[in-house]
Amino acid sequence: MDWARTEKYTLITCRPRRGRAGMENAGVLGRLRGVAVRDAWAPYDTYFDVKHQLCCAYVLRELQAVTDTTADGSQ
Repeated sequence: MDWARTEKYTLITCRPRRGRAGMENAGVLGRLRGVAVRDAWAPYDTYFDVKHQLCCAYVLRELQAVTDTTADGSQ
């Protein structure tokens, strides 16, 4: 499932497979001329005409995972 959202609308698409083909079928990112707030899923990196920003919640989860896997707070 992929989704795109504005302040007013949300588009949700369900495809049998994920990846660039599914995102192209939704028809959003190929035409976006703004900032895509997203996670670090690799297919997003194939869109070069879009400005990318990692979702802050995603970044915080990744940082928490780093601290959770560091033994006794050592660096």
